[in-house]
Amino acid sequence: MTREIADRCGENAAILGDSAGLLAFLHRIAGLEGRQKTK
Repeated sequence: MTREIADRCGENAAILGDSAGLLAFLHRIAGLEGRQKTK
């Protein structure tokens, strides 16, 4: 039982980590596009 919960939490953490990295990546791209438009 505890092991199943730990595995599930690990999967959720991995998903959250991926989405956080993806958001940072998209934010960085948006920032670069914003800088190009201001020039």
